[in-house]
Amino acid sequence: MHISEGILTGPSVVVTPLGGAAVMVWGAISMARFVKDHPSRRPLLGMAAAFIFLVSLIPIPAFTGTTSHPCGSPLAGILLGPGIGAGLTGLSMLLQASFFAHGGFSSLGANTINDYFDWDESDRDNKYAGPFSGGSRVRMEGKVERKHFLLLSAIYFGLALAAAAYLFFGDRPLVLAVGLAGAAGGILYSSPPFSLVSRGVGEIIIFVMFGPLITLGTGYVIEGVFLADHFLIGIPMGLLVGNILWVNQFPDFDADSRAGKRNLVVRLGLSRARWGYAILFGLSVVSVIALAAAGLYPWWSLLFAGLIPLMAKSVKGLWANYGNPTALTPTQASMIQIQTLAGVVLSVALLIHSFVG
Repeated sequence: MHISEGILTGPSVVVTPLGGAAVMVWGAISMARFVKDHPSRRPLLGMAAAFIFLVSLIPIPAFTGTTSHPCGSPLAGILLGPGIGAGLTGLSMLLQASFFAHGGFSSLGANTINDYFDWDESDRDNKYAGPFSGGSRVRMEGKVERKHFLLLSAIYFGLALAAAAYLFFGDRPLVLAVGLAGAAGGILYSSPPFSLVSRGVGEIIIFVMFGPLITLGTGYVIEGVFLADHFLIGIPMGLLVGNILWVNQFPDFDADSRAGKRNLVVRLGLSRARWGYAILFGLSVVSVIALAAAGLYPWWSLLFAGLIPLMAKSVKGLWANYGNPTALTPTQASMIQIQTLAGVVLSVALLIHSFVG
């Protein structure tokens, strides 16, 4: 879930899944033996799995825009045995990869289908490919063929559909509508003749898909109903994810322009598009305040305002280097760090509220 492109190649692509599968089999055997020997302690396995899953969802900002996470596996291994700890961790990772923003199947499908359609367009012509933009580096380095992206996209969307089908038959039938909406957004974002990114609405699609749509679908899975509140609480994070896309389009400006990829940054021009970056930051702060005032966020969420100095510094970096693609890498990294910190702050605010009100 956190490994960069091109790291797992050749034999490692085969060896790592086989090693993981062996560990999972060991874990399954250990859990079966535990339940047989201690049937009354079966709920303890569920509690340990929930603990591992919960703490691993809390991101801790690290260097160059990436994150680390707390790990509950050692505690589970000490209390229940290493095999059980490894097995429960594997289940937790599977859940995260399937349904959450660590690289859910639908997100992976959307990313790879975008690489497929960008193959002969902006990716081919990008002279400033960096660690955060410029298309898939394994494509530009000649490590894969175009058909591989299409195949991967079909596999990922198929896995997402399988996950949705499981929930569909588990008394959550309308989850299929949410999944199809996300898949449609991912496909229409870059596929001709629609190519919504070239029509100036791609940024809106990303905002909805990686913000309100996620919280709306999660709320439905948990409570079994669609509520406007569930949609609204995803707005701040959706705005910040949209801002990641926004700043990443600056280094790609020339390539996107030549390829006819008329996103909003291309339409506005680099100088005027800088204001969009600042405005999206401002809207994220205003939305948190509004949600707190409406009672949808706890007042503790106003700790979010502590990120304003980091936002201002990131805007300053874009203002100074907007025309220099290679100098924008620190600004792009700072945007990812801000989005990660925002998730941490809002999560902590909810935890504080749950304990002290």
